[in-house]
Amino acid sequence: EAHYNVSDQREGRAYGGFSYGGMTGGIVLSQYPTTFGYYGFFSAQPELRVDVDAVAAALGDEPLTVFLGNGSFEGPLAVEDPVAESLRGVGVAVSTTQVPGAHDGMTAGQLFTIFARDHLWRAPA
Repeated sequence: EAHYNVSDQREGRAYGGFSYGGMTGGIVLSQYPTTFGYYGFFSAQPELRVDVDAVAAALGDEPLTVFLGNGSFEGPLAVEDPVAESLRGVGVAVSTTQVPGAHDGMTAGQLFTIFARDHLWRAPA
């Protein structure tokens, strides 16, 4: 913050990760739910290690946006449903999408572009 023009507010911060970086994002979300306003999980299964109710309680009325996506050669998008539904159940805005691709940089790039273009710094739907 002292050296770069970055936000010091959670609504101006986002975390995004591909593969294991996305799985790590689940830990970040679980342990620091009020640090970022947006989370992008690209080709990752961000298993939450704490009760989503604790995440919701920490957030209070603050909005949170979560984006989950994978490539079509990685398997069905439905693998994201358990995480998406558990978060939606406590009022988190969650979007999912699948792009053509495998577990590679092309898929990561497509998912990041969708996350940045369609979700970052926009009011939750």
